[in-house]
This record gives sequence, C-alpha cells and structure tokens, in this order.
Amino acid sequence: MTGTLNILLAGALGYIMFLGTKDTESPIVKINFPSDGYEFRTYKQIEVAAKDNKGVKSVTYFIDEEKYHTEDSKNLMKDVWNPCNLSKGKHTLRVEASDKKGNSASSDIIVFYISSELKSDCNGQCDGKAILDDCGDCSGGSTGLEFNSNRDCNGD
Repeated sequence: MTGTLNILLAGALGYIMFLGTKDTESPIVKINFPSDGYEFRTYKQIEVAAKDNKGVKSVTYFIDEEKYHTEDSKNLMKDVWNPCNLSKGKHTLRVEASDKKGNSASSDIIVFYISSELKSDCNGQCDGKAILDDCGDCSGGSTGLEFNSNRDCNGD
C-alpha cells in the first residue's frame, strides 16, 4: 500500500513539474507614465509595467480606444511611439497585457494631452533641435550637419 501511494504521489508531482498546472491567472498591467492629465510638451516615452505568474507574452497599446501598437520582445513600443504624429489636444491611453496561455488584463484608462508646441523638426525627429540654416539645409540636432557649414547658398 505504501509503495502504491508513493507511486501515485510521484506521478502527481511529476505531472505538476513537467506538464504544469493550468494557468488561469491573468497578468497585472499598469501605466507608469504618463499620469492622468499629463500634457506632452516634449518627447517622452510611455512607461508600462506588466507582469504575470507564467510570463507576459505581449502588451497592446490603445490610443483613443484604437489599437496603436502590440509590443513583444521583438517589437518594442519605443521603436514606434511618436507623440508628434498625434493630433493636438485630448487623448486616452489604455494598455492590455496577455500571457502565454491567453489570459489578459487591461489597465485603467488615462487621459493625456498633446501640446500645440510639440512638433517634429526639419529632420522629422519629434521635439528635435534641427533647424533650417541660411541656405535652407536642415542642420543641427541629430542631422550630423553643422549649421551653415554643409554648403554655401550657391550649392557648393
């Protein structure tokens, strides 16, 4: 009888260790930045915290309740986030996290604003510092060109 009990116990432990238990726990997701009511006057990255007992598979960002981006380890939000591409004024942000078993959870909805002062520079960088020089060349900022030194206004 003890041998049978030990075999059953070993089988149950083996099942739990190798096949695992069914994951019914949803992830936890929270927007760390921006806070509710924040106004983007400069370029800043959205910050989200997502965790799950078995691992987070993806985080989906919704702006104004439309899917903006789905992030995973190969498709980061920082590679696509550009507040300069949003219309000026009021917007909402909500994020949803999913785990590997399909469980999901949603954050609270926060309201944020895009300032009319937030614009892309002549090089297309949001809140960048590049400007047109005297000859009309985009220089400074992240262009790698020095103001008024790329060429003269005759094109030389």
